[in-house]
Amino acid sequence: MEGEPIVGRSQGDLERLFERVALQHGATVLRGHRVVALEQDEEEATLTLDGPDGPSRLRADYVVGADGARSLVREQTGITYEEHLPRTQAVLGLVDLDDPYAAPPGWTVTERGWTVIGPNPHGPSRVAAFDFAGPRPDRHTPLTLTELQATVSRIAGRDIPMRNARFLDRFSDYSRLVHTYRSGRVLLAGDAAHVHFPVGGQGLNLGLQDAVNLAWRLAHHLQGWPSANLLDDYTVERRPPAARTIDNTRAQLALMTPGAAHDPLRALFTDLLRNPAVSRQLGDMISDQDVRLPGSPGQSPWTGAFLPNIPLLVDGRRIGAVNLPRSGRIQLLLLDPATAADLEKAAAPWQKAVDVVHAEAEIPLPFTALLLRPDGYLAWTGDGPAADGRELERVLDSLLGRRVPAP
Repeated sequence: MEGEPIVGRSQGDLERLFERVALQHGATVLRGHRVVALEQDEEEATLTLDGPDGPSRLRADYVVGADGARSLVREQTGITYEEHLPRTQAVLGLVDLDDPYAAPPGWTVTERGWTVIGPNPHGPSRVAAFDFAGPRPDRHTPLTLTELQATVSRIAGRDIPMRNARFLDRFSDYSRLVHTYRSGRVLLAGDAAHVHFPVGGQGLNLGLQDAVNLAWRLAHHLQGWPSANLLDDYTVERRPPAARTIDNTRAQLALMTPGAAHDPLRALFTDLLRNPAVSRQLGDMISDQDVRLPGSPGQSPWTGAFLPNIPLLVDGRRIGAVNLPRSGRIQLLLLDPATAADLEKAAAPWQKAVDVVHAEAEIPLPFTALLLRPDGYLAWTGDGPAADGRELERVLDSLLGRRVPAP
């Protein structure tokens, strides 16, 4: 996938890209198979599958449940969770509007709720409505075109005829967050671990960050690095961002509640969002770009942050730090020749997991070395000329442990 941008691509396109890369790396994709049971012991996990040729069993060292909000993997492991029951409902469809120009475009609030319509006179229009009359008794009942039109028209206050539905769905503000992302040899990612009101479109970024956080951990663990932190810290790092996303979507729903009682609150936030600092803070929060990993007291303020796109000179080439060649391994980025030899020596016991990169920063920086995790977060920074090799060893020992050489 190196060299292929993923920013701004649709979820469907991303799924096809990820599948293609997985196949290139030797993964097996089983279409038409459904997991119906899961067992695990100290040695392995076993899945029972129902497929085109009947039932079968699949054994694995680890199972990652990325099977969505109604995750059977989560249910089978008995992982507990906290939840907030729904207070509202929403309907969504991709339809043809009889009169696209007459439909209220964009986000429109009325005393009954909100309509969200993207009119398209040349094809299907995306139509949604948030109904604050209360949750539907059975939110799993399939949505029909008739119900979508009736709900959108009622909330808009006028008839909005539509036809030829390509897609129909309903959702609510129900939220859930598991207490742990790991149970033995089973780990959870994405909607299997957390469900929230989808306003702001935050679920995709949240799930992708789960995946990249877990992937490098599981890979290094399977390669024999013994630190318990590799798998245990997955919950420590990824549960807080999910909890915050649930909180901010519930706050957004409070802002969306129709009626005169909430109009002053919306007006206040409208004014606040004109402040660039507030707008940036909320934007970073919703995009999940401001996540900071928990660290130890006294660490550099850069530690635990996402790698900034520092302009670098590497092997005579100018390159942004985020475009460094990535191998799925940890990278030790050395920016000061005076400390490089000592730090490289300190990292030597982990040479099978750590790539050393010598570079020159093209702008003044408050650090002379960086330890970059495969998911783009900084595990350690060496600040100033006194970058300490002993501290680097301590961090690597905590992160990976020391692998016993094969006989």
